Amino acid sequence: MNTKKLLFVALMMMCAITVHALQLREGHFFKTFSDVQPMVKAAPALFDQWFALPEDTEWREVSRQTDNIGMERIEYRQYVGGVEVEYSQVLLHVRDGRVQSANGTVMEQQRTPAKLQRNSVMSRGGTPTDLLGRKLLLIDTDEGYRYATMCISADGRYKVYHDVETGEELKRVPLMHSISAPEGTPATITGKSIYSGDQPLDVTKGTDGMYYLYDQQRNIHTVVGAYLPSYSKLAENGKLFDYFPRHDLTDEDLDNKDMEKFQAWTQQINADYETNNLPQFEQYITDYMRYAPNQGDTWTAYHLKSLTLSDTDFNIDEDSYVSLNLHYSQGTEETTTVGKLWSGKMDKTDAPLDFLKLNKIVIAPTEGATLIISLFKNVKDEETQMQDLEETFLGVVPLTFSPDSTALDIQGEHMKIHLEYEANTSTPLADIHWGMGRTVDFYKEMFGLDSYDNNHAPIYNLVYLDDGLNGLVYSPLDNAMAMGECKPYPMVYGMGADIMNPCVELTVMAHEYTHIITGQTAKLEYKSESGALNESFSDIMGISVKKWNDPSYKQWTCGSGGLMVNYTNLRDMKNPRNSMDGKEESRRCPGYYHGYNWFDTTDTSDENDNGGVHRNCGVQNRWYFLLCEGETSDNSNFVEGGKPYSMTGIGMEKALQIAYRTLTQYATSQSQYADIRLCHLQAAKDLYGDNSSEVQAVAKA
Repeated sequence: MNTKKLLFVALMMMCAITVHALQLREGHFFKTFSDVQPMVKAAPALFDQWFALPEDTEWREVSRQTDNIGMERIEYRQYVGGVEVEYSQVLLHVRDGRVQSANGTVMEQQRTPAKLQRNSVMSRGGTPTDLLGRKLLLIDTDEGYRYATMCISADGRYKVYHDVETGEELKRVPLMHSISAPEGTPATITGKSIYSGDQPLDVTKGTDGMYYLYDQQRNIHTVVGAYLPSYSKLAENGKLFDYFPRHDLTDEDLDNKDMEKFQAWTQQINADYETNNLPQFEQYITDYMRYAPNQGDTWTAYHLKSLTLSDTDFNIDEDSYVSLNLHYSQGTEETTTVGKLWSGKMDKTDAPLDFLKLNKIVIAPTEGATLIISLFKNVKDEETQMQDLEETFLGVVPLTFSPDSTALDIQGEHMKIHLEYEANTSTPLADIHWGMGRTVDFYKEMFGLDSYDNNHAPIYNLVYLDDGLNGLVYSPLDNAMAMGECKPYPMVYGMGADIMNPCVELTVMAHEYTHIITGQTAKLEYKSESGALNESFSDIMGISVKKWNDPSYKQWTCGSGGLMVNYTNLRDMKNPRNSMDGKEESRRCPGYYHGYNWFDTTDTSDENDNGGVHRNCGVQNRWYFLLCEGETSDNSNFVEGGKPYSMTGIGMEKALQIAYRTLTQYATSQSQYADIRLCHLQAAKDLYGDNSSEVQAVAKA
């Protein structure tokens, strides 16, 4: 560089530093540049001149945005020795490539933290962490900056920072968005769903610039339910009776740990729930629901790609059956099981196992959450010869917002784990939020229904819940469900295990939502024939939403397209005996009343599927197929001595209106198949006339 150019650059830097500089308070600043404005690429080199920075400081650009008047906003974060300075920000405001102003918060030299002890820190994939794998941060305190870790409190309301060496709580920051829907403007971004590819997601762009799965137009809230506290956690925090009536349970009973009285109280709460007598239940949901934030206009998730297990000290004999489970941490004390990675006999070591189900597990990066992988194995009691489960935690991985692909290697006590994260991969959150939007639109267009109550009620999708009771809200891993008894009637989704992948395929979404509508209208009792009809109406709406959304979908299978691990479908409405590919006799559904595979309705226990509600639904399912499409065949596949028949269908649009009118206007809680036959006939007469071809088709079907 010649002397003239060097002098110009020096003058430019001097002007840039001295003109209109305002130090607001320690570490906080605001600078404007009028006459001489530095180029953007030169700005990071100026930071050392603007501030007295600690040694080993580096600056990382984290975002660039252009506003509606053409001003670019570039954000940098400060790192010292590779550790991020929490809340550090330098914002450059740029026009035509030149910095107009800069402001932010930095850590200066006089606030440099004490040195970490050598045994207090390690590196995970280049990121400094504590010994448990939690990301290190530098936190500003009255005594200067200190090294800390951050987690979300067990009740989901706070960010909590702890000193990495002493364990002392340094700071507790409220999470305001955990109480109500985020404030912001509607936006549409792209999400990569598991079963339906890239889809538009109607979301909210918060005032913080992040995107949240809150659809303001449809009033749909897709939230991380893993932070819902259990009964015991609510009791510990003194919040138990804020949501659930006390009844006969006293503080003394709780102090004395009177489990008999506590269990009796729990049963009473369940009875209250089933009679819709929990006025604070909705507040319980809304107080603890948390929206998973996203930075960009494409929803980001992290996809576990591969694991290698090494059996070093963990003694697994040839009879051992083991499973790898995935958990979320709920702060420092509780974890929530959200999925099973793999299960089977472990017969290899030091080589990747065949993780057939591994790719179904997808995690949305929620700040402060932690990923935990554990192994369960069956252990035989030598005295009783009974099998019991023994759990070993293999690895702890902090979840971050990093948009870059990351690989992590973790050496556990018994296992070596290799995780590869893939950003922008498919995520069940996209299926859920998009699928619920399509379902709500279907009901609005087909029936004029605005939410389940026709009054724009909020719809809550709870994702990542415990595989077991968590107060009143739980999600079996191999199932999805609608809690249709008590407001706010949340939808919950299992993330899959042995039988299913994430239970978020479109027919499943619409199926579960229909259970809420059934609960608002017919209230079909969930056992025996009325329960089978309840299931069938949900199947009818599920397949109808699928076909309405995609007219090219010609199949009549619910839960297809990859939902099932070992089968092509969950239920087949055209041929109910082909449900789950017809491979298991106990899973085949009847296509004829009291025909082949009709399920015993007298035993209404949970173990007996409440009297066959998921089996005997096949009869009305096949009726709906025949009414829509017609068929020339006989019933020999469904009943002994079947006779030939031929009928013409009336199309899905008309058949759908008949089924919906039956459900919402005629069916009652105790309706049986014989009742529903008459209801369908009357619904067809109402819509199309007493002697119409539609009525005749209903009768023939």
